[in-house]
Amino acid sequence: MINAYGEIKIKQVAIGLGADFLTGNKDNTGATANNSFSTLYATNHKFYGYMDYFLNIPTDTKQRGLMDLYARIGFSPSKTISATLDLHNFSLANENNLSINKVKKQLGTEADILIDYKPTNIIHVQLGYSLLFALKNLEYIKGGNADAFNTWAFLMLKVSPTLLY
Repeated sequence: MINAYGEIKIKQVAIGLGADFLTGNKDNTGATANNSFSTLYATNHKFYGYMDYFLNIPTDTKQRGLMDLYARIGFSPSKTISATLDLHNFSLANENNLSINKVKKQLGTEADILIDYKPTNIIHVQLGYSLLFALKNLEYIKGGNADAFNTWAFLMLKVSPTLLY
């Protein structure tokens, strides 16, 4: 696995670019070998978009690995409010030319919007909305219908008190 992220902040705006690469099997990978990287702990929501299409990398990519290239723009007009927009471009690390439907690398694009309101030091209210623009390749890998409208929204109350000093 390789993860890289860089960000520049100009006053209230942050702009970043990142990439995640998780290895996978190739067409000629032997039956007793496995080159598909799996994260040890479930941190995938943090890294691969809020829609969680890729929670178990070996299973969710049919052992082909994942490449996530993304851009982020954030805006913090005050200490209590911030907003971010993430754009993810998902692709397989390796094509699958052995299946009935030849699966090319490109899987689709996801857009994530997150608004965070912090009325106190221990309380966060988060509102999120995500859209996935899937390609047929993602349908071949994960099932479902690539032409369907794929969207998800959430409202979260996060309370993080300090109990012991």
